[in-house]
Amino acid sequence: MRNTSPSRRWTLSPASHSAAEIEAEWHRMAERLKPYAGQTIDTIVVSGNDRTRRQTIVREMATRQGAPLAPELVKRDAAYLRGMGFFSDVDISASSTTPGSCRVDVLIVERPGLF
Repeated sequence: MRNTSPSRRWTLSPASHSAAEIEAEWHRMAERLKPYAGQTIDTIVVSGNDRTRRQTIVREMATRQGAPLAPELVKRDAAYLRGMGFFSDVDISASSTTPGSCRVDVLIVERPGLF
């Protein structure tokens, strides 16, 4: 089971980005999600996953379909997925679907040669 407490520390080991660059990127992601904060998540769409099953990715996220969108939680989800070591990039965005609800898009880039 995943620890979703705010005090959790993330281990980052990206090949091409410094930890400061990644933190800045995740901060921008959280800022982009703020307009959707509190909206009910209708669906979570995962793309870029050729080898990793969608349900495996969604299972590792604390963000859930039917729950209100929380930008800081989504930011932690992106950090967690990236820190797993299977993905070289993770981007999470949202878009409105109906009034009061949104769709969450998870775009991942799998690391080559791990499987």
